[in-house]
Amino acid sequence: MGKKYLISNLPMNKFNSDDLKEIYKLRWEIEISYDHLKNFLKIEEV
Repeated sequence: MGKKYLISNLPMNKFNSDDLKEIYKLRWEIEISYDHLKNFLKIEEV
């Protein structure tokens, strides 16, 4: 699949790359859920 680069402003001494991967995964699941709700409810249509 190719390389992915995650950029963050979190302190490097508190979060390692595995932590960032987990945070990204959790955030991505939130984005998917929001997208489904937005499209189902059509909340951004004018």
